[in-house]
Amino acid sequence: MNFIDLKQTSLEEVLSQFELTTEDYEGLVREAAYFDKYFLVGEGANIGKLTVFTQHLHDPWIDIELDNCDILNYRGKIPVEYFLDVMDEIFERTQLARASEHDLETFQKRGFRTIPNKEGRGVAILRPVGRHVKKGDVEKPEDKRLRVMMPEDLPEIKRLFEREYPFRYRAVELMYVPGSCFLFEEEDEIRGVIFNEKRENYLYCKELFVKDSERGREIARLLLSQAFWYAAEQGFAEVRGNARDRAFPLYRRLGAKFGEEIEYYLKREKRGG
Repeated sequence: MNFIDLKQTSLEEVLSQFELTTEDYEGLVREAAYFDKYFLVGEGANIGKLTVFTQHLHDPWIDIELDNCDILNYRGKIPVEYFLDVMDEIFERTQLARASEHDLETFQKRGFRTIPNKEGRGVAILRPVGRHVKKGDVEKPEDKRLRVMMPEDLPEIKRLFEREYPFRYRAVELMYVPGSCFLFEEEDEIRGVIFNEKRENYLYCKELFVKDSERGREIARLLLSQAFWYAAEQGFAEVRGNARDRAFPLYRRLGAKFGEEIEYYLKREKRGG
């Protein structure tokens, strides 16, 4: 099985050796500048990627540098052990990762442990979520503080993410799709955002974010409702995404349904730490 470091080679030359769809090829090239480490694993049409974003968390309670790792197994045929081999090789600092229920034990054997959720009542998990929509059946939220996200908003959103959601701040431009993303703005300050992308037959919610200081004000509900209305108006039958455990009650209130799959947030402490 081949492991190719896409940060240390010519992307176009290397990717031409693999059987990639145009969408996959363009996505790999587009993301290259975002990640600090970027590996392609596999051969031919049987490929996956391991991406790593190094972030420095610093506040009065914590000062740590860690690698946030993400695995994408394009066709589900590469054993997770191959990705973990690469993660072992680059293991210099604390690592964060996500694992399916099926792969959880394999990750745990390599030293990863589940992460408690913010409420302290269980472990942090992620589940696929979706809601069916139909034009005329979804009410538009009438709130003047909601509006379409514009290119000139991206610098402010990027600064907001850098302060409160450091894993995502460099991805703001990657996530932005003109006309499909919305924000909640009050007193000339952006308080929450939702990034959406049109897929073949559904609208995909890539990121829903609300400032910590604004939680409990129904901003997330308004942003999701706007996305549901927008999807229906565009002729889509469904909105899909992934939700963290603390957002489950909100999605249920809005009539969304959850998939059976569960992903666990995991952490492996730096050696000697």
